[in-house]
Amino acid sequence: MAILNVALFGGAFDPVHNGHLHIANTCLTTLTLDKMVIMPTGESAFRKPLSPAYHRVQMLKRAFSSKIFEIDEFEINSAMKKQPSYTVSTLKYLLAKCSSRLFLILGADTFSSFHKWYQFVDIIDYCHIIIINRNQSKIDEVDLDNKLKKFTEQYVTESIKDLQSATSGKIFFLNIQPIEISSTEIKNKIFQNKSVSTSVPIEVAKYIEENKLYASSSGQEK
Repeated sequence: MAILNVALFGGAFDPVHNGHLHIANTCLTTLTLDKMVIMPTGESAFRKPLSPAYHRVQMLKRAFSSKIFEIDEFEINSAMKKQPSYTVSTLKYLLAKCSSRLFLILGADTFSSFHKWYQFVDIIDYCHIIIINRNQSKIDEVDLDNKLKKFTEQYVTESIKDLQSATSGKIFFLNIQPIEISSTEIKNKIFQNKSVSTSVPIEVAKYIEENKLYASSSGQEK
């Protein structure tokens, strides 16, 4: 059975926006992926209030409508069952579904606290870690805790070929020119009754309007 190249792209996606699509599509092309699993967070790690999972999933289905994308509610379901949501558990769940080479996509800001994650040293055993970088390419150019820096130096590679020659165990910095959009900015615009048509896919914009999402102050981040 052939090994599929599958990426895991997680986040709150509250709401999903064009910046997310830019990252996803760039990763698909650059890493030669067969599939990307989009996995919305069940609960915020920082205890920030999130929009109902149902709405976030529906927006994701409209944004990522191609068959190469799969919306998976594993972490949402775990939260509903009051079960802890650990990345290492999510990776084991995905590997049990099919024979895959997993690519965990993380933003550089998220990766900066990676050493605080549950069993973080074990995560590399189940996947390659792809760090979405903003015009930086070397470890010493990224602000990392010493413990995390040593961990990164042990596994980092600058070759995409290295990612294809192993099923896990590599860290790769992928430089992507970001689209400067934030979910908070989108929420604020909607609250101010401003258009977000340039920030989110048109079907997502329609869904937000039809369901009156983020129209009240409770939709803004505090």
